[in-house]
Amino acid sequence: MNAKVEDKLKLLQKRKEVITAKMQKLEASAKVVTRKRELQKKVLVGSYFLEQASKNGTTDELKTTMLGYLKRTSDRKLFENE
Repeated sequence: MNAKVEDKLKLLQKRKEVITAKMQKLEASAKVVTRKRELQKKVLVGSYFLEQASKNGTTDELKTTMLGYLKRTSDRKLFENE
């Protein structure tokens, strides 16, 4: 290969690396936004069920359900200590 072709290839490779890095950054940002939205949904759903249990006097039933559902000790402690 001649020097001109090699220079062009190097330039294109560098552009490819820059574009790949930008794509990875955008993909990471999109994942963060998605995770935040999912967390917000979970918080809102949880708030709804806590409020309903409080209104209906079924907080003990909700606590029992949650203790049956949760597997991690740290999560279970949130409901066991009430």
